[in-house]
Amino acid sequence: MTEKKKTSAEKADAGVLATARLVYFISQLERDECGWIPCIAREGEQGFYRTDWRWKCDLETARNLAAEKNAALGIDEKEAARIQATTLRPKA
Repeated sequence: MTEKKKTSAEKADAGVLATARLVYFISQLERDECGWIPCIAREGEQGFYRTDWRWKCDLETARNLAAEKNAALGIDEKEAARIQATTLRPKA
């Protein structure tokens, strides 16, 4: 079986995703009876991942915890918001 050749755009996408940064965030919609569900956004990848964690605290504290996790990764709040925004755009 022959392997399909990748286009240059597919190669570029693969390169970006291989080096893409991850950020933690809290969405007001991601909560259950056990608490806030931290989510992870991967730079340039549409959508996000829900973790299996639950943070039983208020929204502001949960967002501060996500910011602390991002800071530990070397990502400030402004950059985290930019990375998260890249996950909202449909691919061209």
